[in-house]
Amino acid sequence: MAADCAERILETYASEREDWIAAVAATNVSRSRVYGDKRGANDMSQARQSPGLSERMRRLRRNAFMRWVFRDLLLFTNKGSFVPYDSNRCEAYAVPTPPGATPLWLMAGHTMTVRRNVALTEPFENHLLGYAPAEDLDCSYRWGRHGAMFCQRRACLYHHQVATARIKRKQVVTLTLLNILFFVRRSSSRQLVHGAAWTWMMMRRFVADLLRDLIRGRITLPHVRGVLHAAWLAPLMFLQERSAIGDWYEDVQAAILKR
Repeated sequence: MAADCAERILETYASEREDWIAAVAATNVSRSRVYGDKRGANDMSQARQSPGLSERMRRLRRNAFMRWVFRDLLLFTNKGSFVPYDSNRCEAYAVPTPPGATPLWLMAGHTMTVRRNVALTEPFENHLLGYAPAEDLDCSYRWGRHGAMFCQRRACLYHHQVATARIKRKQVVTLTLLNILFFVRRSSSRQLVHGAAWTWMMMRRFVADLLRDLIRGRITLPHVRGVLHAAWLAPLMFLQERSAIGDWYEDVQAAILKR
């Protein structure tokens, strides 16, 4: 965290006297912006692909059309990879935007802060195991029931990532998709509608991950195989009683993580 990161976050909470702000996220920046140096950051994407490819990806993202492709077509955003299942959420525009802040819909785990009473009311899902992808998205999504959420651009931190700390790509993709479907099955009051939305997202992920694997030269197509594995297991989710789905899903996750 930058030296003034916590101060900026607390200032954002203090801007509303009625506790209408439920959560505030910091902004992830480069190591040099936090530490003032250029020592090599062990970034996940850099550790797993060639420097030349990383530079090509950066050039592509500078183009407005390609940014749209990455954000909306390839679903390279948290919002594009999540299925909303709850209408009982506070809209960010109901609260004046604090200085330096941007309204936020979901939060990444390494950036999030939340009011204590909200965290106790909406805890993390305890049936998720291991790396538990998307648990931060689901938890912050539920925090939105209790107030507005913002990203404070002036609250900076550097998220240090290590390639060996993560599970295999295929496992990440499979668990990400199944975890999101688990949230729908656990909480949605319109199972068919949100189940169909998940299926549409999964089909888009298949196309996006096929392109992602091909662009980065992964001939074994780990992301694509992860999507197909999730699609194979998905129907079983709806055969389970909602009251017992947590214990059943723990066994499913354990089997995936052992592969």
